[in-house]
Amino acid sequence: MKKIPTIPEYYKDLPNTANLNSKEVAEMFNYPYTESLGYAYKHGIIPEPSYILQQSLGKRRKVKIWKLGAIRKWGAT
Repeated sequence: MKKIPTIPEYYKDLPNTANLNSKEVAEMFNYPYTESLGYAYKHGIIPEPSYILQQSLGKRRKVKIWKLGAIRKWGAT
């Protein structure tokens, strides 16, 4: 089931190209930050990340980035 985001007022003036990290997206979709967003976007509950960055310095952590425009479009449909 698709979730509708709650976009805070302080994001209203930002352009659609603004980048959002996992914590910000989790807040918009009312997920606790510790909960994995991976399940949610893989099952169509929230939009997929716009892109994934591989963190350097030997760490295997991947940083998921969403565009604000994609979140707005998801909520409009």
